[in-house]
Parts: sequence; structure tokens; C-alpha cells
Amino acid sequence: MSSARKTSEKRNDKYDRFKRAKREMDLRPVFFIASEGENTEPDYFEKILARLYPNIRILTLPKKKTIGAIRGNDPKKLKKRIQKELREQAYEGIIRREAWVVVDRDERTWTTGQLNEVAAWVNAENKKKNPVIHGMAVSNPCFEFWLLLHFEIGKGAHSSGECVSRLKKHIRAPDYDRNKKLDDPNVIKLFSEDAIKGAIKRSEMRNSDLVKDWPRESGHTTVHILVQRILNAVATIPR
Repeated sequence: MSSARKTSEKRNDKYDRFKRAKREMDLRPVFFIASEGENTEPDYFEKILARLYPNIRILTLPKKKTIGAIRGNDPKKLKKRIQKELREQAYEGIIRREAWVVVDRDERTWTTGQLNEVAAWVNAENKKKNPVIHGMAVSNPCFEFWLLLHFEIGKGAHSSGECVSRLKKHIRAPDYDRNKKLDDPNVIKLFSEDAIKGAIKRSEMRNSDLVKDWPRESGHTTVHILVQRILNAVATIPR
């Protein structure tokens, strides 16, 4: 066999392996996540979960404006942001996509009607033929409750202040309540894969008697459904 032929075969083999790897990547879902929070939720998915699974895209919104006690980035705005992204990404060749709204249940801001509207949209989209999978992950009272479940069962944590206070005892970050960021490498290490799986189990235990759309009572979250789907996608990555 000539050296030219050997070189050609090596190139073809390298190209074939590249094509196989690309097909495998294409089959893994891309998670589009629009969250109410500007810091904590994006940090969790981008700096903690993205270590395990790279196909996560955080959808940013314009900076929130405060009007009296009402904040921006309400559930309907998150829904519209996802709809815009899916339209723009329709021709990117992404085979599998999941689109998730991540929001808190805060009675001072979002009404039951607002959350029900998004839940109804999610259900309607998932009934369509060959749909992008849609989801809605709600934490009651706040996303910090989900973070707290990485370390404990969260019994009695029914207010945002209580969730943050108890979370700080676990992560030992005294300034956490000032900026609500998870950007300290020592803090990020605490949210290991085992801790994430523990949070899923604790959340499932607490949600055993709840309806599946979103939790009406404080001390519950459905973020575990989204995170479990991401971990399921992690299992498809060749080792």
C-alpha cells in the first residue's frame, strides 16, 4: 500500500470519526432556560450543571425594572422570550430541544393566574405533534429553596428569608444575600453531582402528594424535574 493511500485512509477515518461525533452531539437535547432571576438561577445552570452537561443555553432578558412592589421578568415575559428564541433557532439544525421557564412562586408579585397561564401554554405545546419539549419549573417560595435541598430536607423553610438564612449556613457565604450569586469556586464545589442527586430525591419526597404543574404551597419546588432531565441527557454522553 502506498504512503499516499495510507494517508488518505487516515484522513477518511478521522473525518468519519468527526461525523460520528457530530451526529452524537446533535442527538443530545439542547436546554433553553429562561429564568426570572438574573444571578442565582443562571449561575446554577451555567456554572454548576454545565460542568456535567454542556448543551444548556440561558436566555437573558432586559434588566428588570422595579415598579412599586412589582418586578419585571414576570412569567409571561419568560414565555415570550422562549418563543422568540425557538423561532430564531428553528433553522440551526438542532434536532432535540427543551424549553423551560424557571420562576419563583412569590405571592407579592406573580398571581396564580399568571402561573396558570404559563402552565397551560406548556401543556398545549407538549400536545403538539413532534413538539419541542416544554417545561415550567417553579420554586415556592424561591429558588434558594431548591438550593437548600442539596444539603437538607428543607422542613419549615417557608419564606425567602428563611431559605437564604439556612442556605448560608451550609455554603458559608455571608455575602450571598447581598448579590445572590453562585460565583465562588469554593461554593460551586459544594454542589457536586451527588449533592444534586440528593436534592432531586428530597424534592421528589416533598412533592409526592402535589399536582405536577406547579406547587401552590411553600416548601416545594419542581426544579428537580428539569434537573433530572439534564442528568438523563448527561447519561447519553459517551465516556
